[in-house]
Amino acid sequence: MNEEQIKKKLLEQKMQQQQQADYNQFATEQQKAEMDSALKQLMLGMLDPAARERMNNIRVVKPDLYTSLLLYLSQMYQSGQLRGKITDSQLVQVLQSISAKKNTKISRK
Repeated sequence: MNEEQIKKKLLEQKMQQQQQADYNQFATEQQKAEMDSALKQLMLGMLDPAARERMNNIRVVKPDLYTSLLLYLSQMYQSGQLRGKITDSQLVQVLQSISAKKNTKISRK
């Protein structure tokens, strides 16, 4: 092989690798979108309107908290720990228990 053929082959390999990387990124984004959609549908079924409004406010202000809370609630719902729709006051209690867990401090003596 001459130098031109080697360069052409290397360029083709790089292009294939880039296409594979682009496809992998697209696949994970698509999976994430599907998971988000499924979680939102689950949220519609397990929250009353006031709790849903609070969740939407949380999503705007603290997206990380929204995601972790949504996953937490969906796990509780799927495991049967939650029965019926979650009210706003129940959601506030869950938020308080989550924030109490996060505020645990370790002190050294």
